[in-house]
Amino acid sequence: MLSDIEKVLYKLKEVRIINAIHNYASTLLTILFGLSLLMIFQNVSTSFMGVSWMQGWEPKTILNGFMALLPFLTVISVGYYCAQAYKFETIHIIMMSLCLWTGIIYQSDRDFQAFLKIETLAGAIVLPVVSVLIYQGIERINSYLFKGTRKQIPTSIISSLKSILNLCFGLLVVFLIVIVIKAVGIDVITPMHRILFEGVFKLYQYPVVFLIFVFMMQHFWYQGMHGDALISALFEPAIILATLFNMHAHANGYEARFIINATFYTNFVAVSGAGLTGGLLLSYYLVRKEKRIDVLDNASVSSVFNINEPLIFGIPIIMNDDFKMAFILAPMVTSTLAYFLTSIGLMKPYIYAVPWFIPFGIKGLIGTGGDLKTLLFEIILAIIVICIYLPATKKYVRNYKQQGELDGKSNL
Repeated sequence: MLSDIEKVLYKLKEVRIINAIHNYASTLLTILFGLSLLMIFQNVSTSFMGVSWMQGWEPKTILNGFMALLPFLTVISVGYYCAQAYKFETIHIIMMSLCLWTGIIYQSDRDFQAFLKIETLAGAIVLPVVSVLIYQGIERINSYLFKGTRKQIPTSIISSLKSILNLCFGLLVVFLIVIVIKAVGIDVITPMHRILFEGVFKLYQYPVVFLIFVFMMQHFWYQGMHGDALISALFEPAIILATLFNMHAHANGYEARFIINATFYTNFVAVSGAGLTGGLLLSYYLVRKEKRIDVLDNASVSSVFNINEPLIFGIPIIMNDDFKMAFILAPMVTSTLAYFLTSIGLMKPYIYAVPWFIPFGIKGLIGTGGDLKTLLFEIILAIIVICIYLPATKKYVRNYKQQGELDGKSNL
């Protein structure tokens, strides 16, 4: 039976606006992988060869250009994913979103540079959502008005007419909103920025909030549900944006301020798979003597690339009381210690986006731009994870051996 929290999360998972923003953030992360790769190649070529491999097209310049265009691209991207989620005409939602966004910004600041300010990013996320909700209301009204005409007019004509009317009335409502905002003389972009980035976004940088999400994910994995699929849409957009801001700050010579970001998450919560089960495997190799356990040996290669379903379902870890404590605590302990070590300057904040499947150690080196001190502390944290799993692994190996001996006797 699902708990009340699980029911709420299942409902949130089906909220189309949340999914649309999550899809936008996932697309952004893919772009960040490419930009990170360019910047890393640039640093390596400059360090070892003394010259840039991209003369005239510095990765920093490309990143700054991308940041300048990000609000505009965000309007299009969020509008696109909102349209896909609601199954509306994509071009209609994008047109309405762009008109609403540009109209409001133009009324607030009649300088073209205003469209390139990162402060408009919050509006670029929120206003496409407003547009799709307006379009949804108009769609419902038109569906009601055309309800009794299906027998007299062919369906194809009704669909075309409804589509045109949806767009026309949608744009009309958008223009009315812009006119009202101009007449009243209020600034809606700044409050959006303050609420979204100075409020909600900063909330995700609190370690307690992050640990709550980690605990829920581990709990759902342990219950046999896909923890990431249930929870990720609620926090990934924030940590992906944190990765972008760290990259931009570092590229321009500023300090990376956001400790909790996408690379931090994959390195201390998901490396070797959910629950940091690489610690289970390494502790197994420490206590194994002569008898091999196939499910553990066969899972080694996939765990290197952060895939641990063979362990979760093979041992199984699901609903296994012996591994419950270690499985839930390991990522929470490492995340807490990593946050503390980074906050006091012993570890470096991650400044690059690194794909989730990159192995442990290499991920940290890439994410920090080659900081060896951070790698050393990552290894220390890995040893702590091994120690957390060691008692449960010893018990599992001992029980497996005893079960094998019993099976052998029963076959005599």
